[in-house]
Amino acid sequence: MKRQTLTLALLLALMPASLLLAGSEGRLKGNVVDPEGKPILGAQVTLSAQEVASTRQTKTKKGGKFSLIVADASRSYMIRIEKEGYQTIQEPIKLEIGGQLVRTWTMRAGETVAGASMVEGRVPGAKIYNDGATAFNKGQVDEALAKFREAAEVNPELAEAFQGQAMIHWSRSETDLALAAAEKVVALEPTNVLGLRILYDAYLEKGDTRAGEALDALVAADPTEGTARRVFNAGIAAVRANDTETAISRFLTALEIDSGLQQAHQVLGQIYNHQKEHDKAIASAEALLALVPGSSQAHSILYEAYRAKGDEEKAAESWAVLKQADPEDLAKALYEEGQALFNANDIPAATEKLEQAIDAYPDLAAAHYTLGLCYLNSNNPSGAKEHLEKFIELAPDNPEVASAKGMLEYIQ
Repeated sequence: MKRQTLTLALLLALMPASLLLAGSEGRLKGNVVDPEGKPILGAQVTLSAQEVASTRQTKTKKGGKFSLIVADASRSYMIRIEKEGYQTIQEPIKLEIGGQLVRTWTMRAGETVAGASMVEGRVPGAKIYNDGATAFNKGQVDEALAKFREAAEVNPELAEAFQGQAMIHWSRSETDLALAAAEKVVALEPTNVLGLRILYDAYLEKGDTRAGEALDALVAADPTEGTARRVFNAGIAAVRANDTETAISRFLTALEIDSGLQQAHQVLGQIYNHQKEHDKAIASAEALLALVPGSSQAHSILYEAYRAKGDEEKAAESWAVLKQADPEDLAKALYEEGQALFNANDIPAATEKLEQAIDAYPDLAAAHYTLGLCYLNSNNPSGAKEHLEKFIELAPDNPEVASAKGMLEYIQ
């Protein structure tokens, strides 16, 4: 019987890259560390909407992590992170509507308020800029923006003045203005991390082909967890554009930066199986298992790879793990694959997936119905009869029951 692996389009549908939220909600997941990368626990995190009197607060927990959800991610927000003995972080932040933003912040020892850093010395425009930075750190964003613009006019070489403008415009979803300011920042300071982040994000939002070049520059300047996730998302976009070569390159780069990025190991394993590079798929799955022992996603990759290699014993071991972990979810995923293959008229491959679904969870009515149709298409009336009858037994009120009964009359 012909064996098929999961198509990439369906792979992405079944394994979203980030947590999706309803409506205009947005989630922020953060990680607060010191300059050595050690987590900072108990830091106060405040997220404030700039247009209305609304704040959300939490504290960093194990691993320096925190999570916040806002009802309206379309608004402009200011994040403030503070803890005694550390410099306070305060900056505008742009959330993702219906999605999840993941960021890491580094807190340094000291008492100076951070966010918009001060410019030292007698640099032209420095005093005007510093007045703007002070206003910015107090949450007076409009005043800060005016000062940053004035400082940039006085001294067009003052990268900080353009950086401040870029931050504010980006937080307000003013993409073109943010992009123009970020381009000036990077022209003046090619390794400016904040400038490169905004430059890449803005290019990406506008569909500008220069996004890839900006991302490569960001990887060189800031090989951190936040950059790794940007690279991973670029890989997902490449998969959706059917550019598998670029996707693999992006996922491998993401893992070079952050070897603990579980999603990258998972998607690479699935892609390698799709390309019939099963040894590479097995290596990706094993890396995922090292991070998440017992991972169902890893065992799913191993099952496909070992079956394709003809190692039925190892395939059976992973199948047993999958069935024990969550047989109903496993069956539903296999049913979705089988249904997609049936719709594509690949009856042998669809039959195999649906048989696996029923083996994992025998009470999945929909799988019995489609499997019955597969058997009808394969001139196997006895198999069709068995599964259509089981479908009717499991789901007597399903709208397709009338159709199933009509087919049973034809078979009999």
